[in-house]
Amino acid sequence: MKSTNLFDVGCVVCGRRLRIAQHGICSCCYQQVIRQPYCGRCGAVLPENRLQCGLCLLAPPKWQRIVFVSAFEEPIRSLIYRFKFNQDYWLDRSLARWLLLAVREAKRTHNLSLPDLLIPVPLHHQRQWRRGYNQASLLARYLSHWLNIPFRQDLIQRQRATESQRGKSAEQRQKNLAQAFKLVKPLPVGIKSIALIDDVITTGTTMEEICHCLQQVGVQEIQVWALCKTQKMS
Repeated sequence: MKSTNLFDVGCVVCGRRLRIAQHGICSCCYQQVIRQPYCGRCGAVLPENRLQCGLCLLAPPKWQRIVFVSAFEEPIRSLIYRFKFNQDYWLDRSLARWLLLAVREAKRTHNLSLPDLLIPVPLHHQRQWRRGYNQASLLARYLSHWLNIPFRQDLIQRQRATESQRGKSAEQRQKNLAQAFKLVKPLPVGIKSIALIDDVITTGTTMEEICHCLQQVGVQEIQVWALCKTQKMS
């Protein structure tokens, strides 16, 4: 039976007892996480890891680097659903650790340089009030501690309550999020690179909108870090 107790030391996927409770997932379940070589710029799945692919030469995203754990498949898909919609906020440490491992791997495979600042993708205050927490902020707190990188969740504000992005086309997503984000405080002095933290990237529309805000104030490099990338890629 799957563990749902905050004080359990079982795998968050299968419930098996763990030797190291802080890891959150057993080696068997971790091996089921789908990880493939990808483009370090847009995230397209490739035969081998590369810093940039042909798609980026034609239509590059507004960010410069991307890191994600896996495709939006089991076992991580169910965990994210529980994390976001079932109040299983205690999954934050286990999921953040997976993203930490992906960042470390990207340093090796994609020549990733760590950013100066972490910013979680903000929720509108009404949605955060209903949920009780911002899942991206929970992930960012752990990553900030482990990587010794400051994080700020008060710099960018979601200034209007947009509709859910689920089920919308890329064009509908872009229209839904147009001018939804605003930089409400100046960046700390000396910040040249920023990583935006989120749970799932689909079309990248949310990240593109936030990138636009940051580029207007001169941020030189923007990275996006997420647990999953759902978009079908080739």
